[in-house]
This record gives sequence, structure tokens and C-alpha cells, in this order.
Amino acid sequence: MLSPFIGAVSFPAEGIGILRENHQGFPLKENIQSEARIFLDMYLERLIDYEKLTHYNYKSAYSLERVEELLELLGNPHKRFPSVVISGTKGKGSTAAILASILTAAGRKTGLFTSPHLVSLRERIKIGTSPISAGQFKKNLSLIKNAVEASGLKGLTFFEVLTGAAFLYFADRKIDVAVLEVGLGGRLDAVNVVDQILSVMTPISYDHTQLLGKSIRAIAKEKCGIVKRAVPLVSAPQTEEAEQVIRSAAVRKGSELFFTGEDIDYKNLKISASGTSFDARIGRRRYKDLHMPLIGRHQAENALAAITAAGIAGERSGLKIRESDVRNGLSRVKLAGRFQIFSKGPYLILDGAHNRASAQALSDTFKRLFGKVSVLVFGISSDKDIEGVARILCPLADSVIFTNADSQRAEPGAALARRLKGFCRDCYTAPDIKDALTFAKAISGMKDVILVTGSFFLVGEALKHLGAKTGKL
Repeated sequence: MLSPFIGAVSFPAEGIGILRENHQGFPLKENIQSEARIFLDMYLERLIDYEKLTHYNYKSAYSLERVEELLELLGNPHKRFPSVVISGTKGKGSTAAILASILTAAGRKTGLFTSPHLVSLRERIKIGTSPISAGQFKKNLSLIKNAVEASGLKGLTFFEVLTGAAFLYFADRKIDVAVLEVGLGGRLDAVNVVDQILSVMTPISYDHTQLLGKSIRAIAKEKCGIVKRAVPLVSAPQTEEAEQVIRSAAVRKGSELFFTGEDIDYKNLKISASGTSFDARIGRRRYKDLHMPLIGRHQAENALAAITAAGIAGERSGLKIRESDVRNGLSRVKLAGRFQIFSKGPYLILDGAHNRASAQALSDTFKRLFGKVSVLVFGISSDKDIEGVARILCPLADSVIFTNADSQRAEPGAALARRLKGFCRDCYTAPDIKDALTFAKAISGMKDVILVTGSFFLVGEALKHLGAKTGKL
């Protein structure tokens, strides 16, 4: 058994082992399926991937002009379908998934582009709930590679190429509408080149402060870069500072603004291990006893924004969203890594909370359902608010196992233990998620609860180790 952490990381001979000193980022080939591995390795690994870096010059790293030049080479596929663009800090992926599910239930052929992925790159590009096939993914990347090499276009990034691949796929499949999640910020993000029919802003909080700014006002200004002239904007409830920035951006752009929490709200919230139920009021419309498998109060708030957005997007694309569409869309939404109850006996829960706001939402939900965590498996990227997240989550647990994802952004588990021992009752380290889960199960009873959190990288590795699928991957 591992030794408790007391001043230094210690492992007996029969323990899990010594934390790797050579802490390198995992190669891209571990993130993709074997069918297209060789080609993707050759092309994508040449591109700079800012998702793997912690510090760089944000303003010089991204270029909408470069993205527009790429899309021009590809025949401007992004102009062949209407789009909804979603920015914010917390809940972007959930809101995007809920919105896409409602639109799909309404009979719209809906493209969904999100990030990051958990198991396969192809999770990022979907129509309905089905990810792009390996063959189609390879074909689109090949088209991009050939077009770029013929033109001499330089400096494309990993995310920009994936965005181009998504737009090609959506245009080729003649989708009715695309739901696009901003990767980082908003103003300079690759998806911000589309002429959207609707913008959505989820709650803005502190994250990527070394890139987007040290204040909520600065972060909000970057994210409001998605607001377009005369295009409606739906916003979740915000802090006073963020709300001021959003309202100012809407006035400046002449955008009709819909704030949830005003004449859009919910009541009779019920949260259980099977999901979240609530009544909703969206303007004059009333919905009784809506239910979705996503768990938590914050998911009800995400759903309000998504339902509102679905109604507006439907109107803008000539479709009326019926109550049955809302109900069916909510009931069918799928999203891994967000309070995902993977198994029972003991409970194993996976959640990608990686900033203070998402950690607080996770803590609130956990307390409501389980009271406390038996074993917390915690790993987080070095550029995150490590103490801020740990201060919320570590006290929930009887025992904490610090570990790290196989990523160059990850803070080593041993370093986490040294920094965060003051927040823990009993504290251990493990070299990777495989050994962390093995030890967590060894010290847990059948009625205990194991929580894996702190990073989507870590949750993704847990899913891969557990043999999970996040769709038809």
C-alpha cells in the first residue's frame, strides 16, 4: 500500500512506484484511432498545438485572417450552413451538447464542434451524436494538407486545421445548422470567422488568465468578441462585472440580448444520480418537469440557455421548436466527463472540473448527492488555479491521491502533494491514472465514492484506461 504523504513523497517497495522524472507530453498518436494514425501523425504533429502549451503570446498566436485564407482555399465551407457560436468559461460544452440535442430532436441535421476531446479527436466533430468517421476525417485532413501545401500558406495551428476539417464535413453532409464551441477566448478563436445566426455566452469566470487577462472585465471583453452586429445574444447569469461588459457589447453591436435569470428561469429543481429535473419558464412558454441525464444545478442553468437558444435559432432558420423537441432533446443529451457516474460498487465518478467555478459546481452537486468523497483522484494542469480548485475539492475527501495526466501541461503529482498537503486529511501520490485508480479501488469499500477530477486530460486518460467509449469511436 502507498504511504501517506508526510513531508515527502514516499513509496514502499510493494507500492505503485516512483513518479516519472521525465515528464513529457503524450504524442498525438495516443489520442487518435489506428485507422488514420499514420497519416495524422505525419501531418498534425507538425502543427503547433496551443492546447498543450501553458504560456505563449496570445495575441500573436492566433489569426482570423489566416483561418479565412485557409477556408478560402477550401471553398468557404463555413458559408454553406448557419451557425450558433458559444463562448464563456463554464458550461460551454454542456450548453453546446444540449442545444445540438434539441435541434436534432426537432429534425434539424445538426453539426457539433467542441473541444477538448476525451478519448478520440473525432469526438470533436459530430453530426447528431455520431462523430466523423476515421475515413472521412483522414480525407478532409488530406484535402487541407494538399490545399495548404499548394498555396504556401504558413503558420496554421492544430485547432485551426481541425476547425477547417469540421467545416468541410458539415458542408459536405449538407447540415441544417452548426453549433460551434469556442476553443479559447472568443475574439481570436478560429470559429469566430462564421456569420452566425446566434451567439451564446455561458458564465464567465477566471480561467486562462495568463492569456485572456487578470480581471473578469478583461476576460469578458475577449469573449464578447463573438458578438456580431444585429445577431441575437443569449447569456447565462453573470457576475456584475461580466454583465456590464456583455450589455455594453450588445448595445454597441445592436444585438438583442436575452439574459437567463430574468424572464427566463427555472424552479422545482430535483437532482438525483439519474439526472436533473426542473420546471422552466422561457418568456411566455412554460415547461413542466423537464428531465435530462446531466447532473447538477449548473446543468439546469446550461439547459435554460440552450432551450432559449434553440427557440431563437429555430426562428432564424425557419423552424419552430416544439415542447416535444425540448423534452426529447434534453432526455437524449449525452456528454462524457461531466459528473459522469461511470460505475457503482464503489461509485466511480468522472468530472473535468479545472477552475474554481467548475470545482464549486462539482462540490455543490457532490454534497447534494453523496455528502462526501471517499477517495479523490486529483490531477490538474500547471497553468490552472491549482490552490483555488484544491481548496474547494480536497476537503471533501477522506483520502486524496495526487497524480498527473501524461501531458506536458500537467503539474506532476508529487509537486501537487507538496503544494496541497494542507488541504488534505490523508494524501498519496501515484505516477499515472492507471495506478491511481488501482489504488483508489483497493482502499475503497463497495459503498464508497471515488471521484476523478481536475483536468479533462486526466478524465480522458481514465476513460481510455477503463475501456470506455464516448460515442461510436
